[in-house]
Amino acid sequence: MKKAQSISMNTIIIAALGLVVLIILVLIFTGKIHIFTQNTTCDAKGGMCADDNGDCTTPGFPMKVWAEGCSCQSAPGDDDYCKNKKGGQCCLPI
Repeated sequence: MKKAQSISMNTIIIAALGLVVLIILVLIFTGKIHIFTQNTTCDAKGGMCADDNGDCTTPGFPMKVWAEGCSCQSAPGDDDYCKNKKGGQCCLPI
């Protein structure tokens, strides 16, 4: 009696894992899973917004990052810098 040809078990497992990974990637990049958008506000990061010049002058908060919830400070003569920005400089503690 001849053995019937079929797809091996390894092929089925690899295909199933690939499908699961593909579904997870689609959910992440369509915004259904908010893995990349959590804690984007300055308060959520534990920081304080920079002053009007974009400087971190508060002692203990020397590190600047971009975060939502802070106003954008454009350089003199560069009015288009803040045009499409959704945030500003956030000062974080070390």
